[in-house]
Amino acid sequence: MRIAFITHNYPLSSKERGNAGIFVSDMAREFAERGHNIQVFVVNASVTKTTVCLDGRLKIHFLGKGSLRKSLGEVKFYDIFDLIRLCILFIQSKNDIEAIVKKNPVDLCLAFWAIPAGILAYQIKKSLKVPYGIWALGSDIYVYQKLPIVGYLIKKSVDNSNFLLADGIDLANKITKFSNKICAFLPSATSFGNIKKIKVSIDERLVNFIFLGRLEKVKGPDILLSSLAMLPKEINYHVYFLGGGVLLERLIQKSVEYGLREKVSFLGNVDDKNIIFSYLAKSDLLVIPSRSDSIPLTLTEGAKAGIPVIVSDAGDMHFLVKKYKIGYTFPAGDIKNLSATLEAFIKNGKNKRKSFENNLNVFAKDFNVSQIASNLIKNIELSKN
Repeated sequence: MRIAFITHNYPLSSKERGNAGIFVSDMAREFAERGHNIQVFVVNASVTKTTVCLDGRLKIHFLGKGSLRKSLGEVKFYDIFDLIRLCILFIQSKNDIEAIVKKNPVDLCLAFWAIPAGILAYQIKKSLKVPYGIWALGSDIYVYQKLPIVGYLIKKSVDNSNFLLADGIDLANKITKFSNKICAFLPSATSFGNIKKIKVSIDERLVNFIFLGRLEKVKGPDILLSSLAMLPKEINYHVYFLGGGVLLERLIQKSVEYGLREKVSFLGNVDDKNIIFSYLAKSDLLVIPSRSDSIPLTLTEGAKAGIPVIVSDAGDMHFLVKKYKIGYTFPAGDIKNLSATLEAFIKNGKNKRKSFENNLNVFAKDFNVSQIASNLIKNIELSKN
């Protein structure tokens, strides 16, 4: 098949793992390695360039013209200037994609996610008659769909799509109700292939917790930090925050105020997957304290590294953790509950991790890029019938 992936998140290089589009990158590579011809269109890119990989079966077009020069999440939809820039981004991106697809035809467009990619795929279908599918993300429906003009465009792109996917069970059900079209659940996952365990600075005599993700309010790193402040001072543990974001400086300041600087380490963005895997593999518990989420990539990455989790009950995490028996859950935003669970884990000792190994292996096998790619191909084939 000849498939166009349209996305606004994609790493500039294979070494960059902090970008949310690493899932799209791993999926594109998986498809190309299976013999499909994949063209990736990265809109709102910081650069304009084309990268060719895997004997030409994978071409990545970074479309920097018309770029907002900031992330979509930073757009203020009440700001007339941001709205004008957003319109320019859509027009420029549509024209660029059309020009390339006319020279290099595709059989299908796959949009990651409903905005802006789904709207662009809808426009491409109208002009070039190329069918498309949308792989929806939580914010597409929970946030952007509620906005007046953007919500209308999302509804049009969803209604005219050839098939719909969502990276969460609850989200898939919501989209089915919202669109009156069947939306299939298909989780996102990243590839942890060719991993080398390397030496990382972790004191294995302590109970070590790890937070992996963006340091932003929605991901709840401040909830984790506040829960640590409630732990007895004499308890021996350490917490590693892997990731960057707008809350970084504030979290560092808070850790000082809480008297926790000796018990927490902020490592910033880590792009080397060997380092990420090694921290996960050496730590005792992965904490995912999200205020809102579906099935975060960190959940599947942790399972592949063999680390149990404690997650908030946001999205589908509670359901999956209970189903596969891979860790613990707490009510989203409940600092006291999270603190009590962490304290109990510390007191139970480090050997508690071993009891989760078999269940984590099962979960990791169900949520791997190869299996998801096979399921995606089935959805594409079904859409043709």
